[in-house]
Amino acid sequence: MNLGRLIGTVYLPFAAGFFLSYTFRSVNAVLAGDIARDVGLSAGDLGLLSAAFFLAIAGFQLPLGLLLDRYGPRRVQAVLLVVAALGAFLFAAGDSASALFLARALIGLGFAGGLMAAMKAYVLWFPRERLALVNSSMMAFGGIGALAATMPADLIAANWGWRSLFVGLGLISLLVALILWLIVPEAETKFSGERLGAAIKGLAAIYGDPVFLRLAPLAIVSGSSFQALQSLWAGPWLRDVAGLDRAGIAEGLLLLAIALTAGYLLMAFVADFLSRRGVPIPTIMLVGAVLHLVVLILLAWPATVLAVPLWMALGFLGNISALSFTVLGQHFPPGLAGRATTGLNLFLFVATFTMQSAVGWVLDRFPATATGYAPEGYGVAFFGLAAIQLCGIAWFLGYGRWFSRS
Repeated sequence: MNLGRLIGTVYLPFAAGFFLSYTFRSVNAVLAGDIARDVGLSAGDLGLLSAAFFLAIAGFQLPLGLLLDRYGPRRVQAVLLVVAALGAFLFAAGDSASALFLARALIGLGFAGGLMAAMKAYVLWFPRERLALVNSSMMAFGGIGALAATMPADLIAANWGWRSLFVGLGLISLLVALILWLIVPEAETKFSGERLGAAIKGLAAIYGDPVFLRLAPLAIVSGSSFQALQSLWAGPWLRDVAGLDRAGIAEGLLLLAIALTAGYLLMAFVADFLSRRGVPIPTIMLVGAVLHLVVLILLAWPATVLAVPLWMALGFLGNISALSFTVLGQHFPPGLAGRATTGLNLFLFVATFTMQSAVGWVLDRFPATATGYAPEGYGVAFFGLAAIQLCGIAWFLGYGRWFSRS
């Protein structure tokens, strides 16, 4: 099959699924105020229901790998997108915190394969020498999805309501599912016959590996803290700390998403350039994590003048944890590489769920203001996230010398 046809029938349908995944995970940042007001949610409720997306993804990571091997990415991703659409419709109809939590979890389940299904499909169809470019460019679709979740989503919600927005996103998810089912070609896959119990036991070799043990905490704390903030709390922070109105919040989130997209596009090239000149990828990750920590600490102070530039810097550096997938893919043999990345994903999304919920819990400990939540609450929560990141950096530095093969 020629490259042009591969792009149209394989690359773009799966990239569209990843685009929707990022749109859904990011959209609550701009809709937080509307949803909390209409349903009567506290900050803790808001953090918990938004984080349900990540909890569902984490819980499905282990069976996902087996399903992708047995049934192929086309079928698995198409079915999961139907589940996501159902969750979107239920979210649009939800009138309580519990109903929204369950609906949001269904959406997360539906996008549990957004990244892994795409990468599996690209491995099956694209030449090996093209995979780095294909994967890195596909990741940029996530940034574009985050872009769609800012001013465009806010415009729709302002005119037709956030419930109508979720109905529309559900219909688009069904359309992409149909395209995947009808247009994406079927690839021959060899299923090893491994069952879930054996796959779980096989994780022991991965989780006990020195390279995984040293790298994973750094990747998890950096990636999860960014996801927790970008996908929800960035919007309320711009309202309550920076004092921006609805249009200003949407614009700020748009610039954050642009920086996120730029980070996806540039980080892979920067890492490739430096690694070919002898700089190990883990070292690049460490530098990025330190810079990410510095920006987060600055955001913990009420620096309203530099608010949007700081969030843009956080967005650009928020992709640094994605480099860990490259390291693990190179370190482990092919039979374990996929399990290693999904194993890391599991902890990454559990940590995101925990951090996003924890920020809401902290905000509820402070008296509410006329606009929303107390700026002091954000400071305490952000300093808490910074302390966790500092622990990840300290673990990385103290775990021992890095392996030359990394």
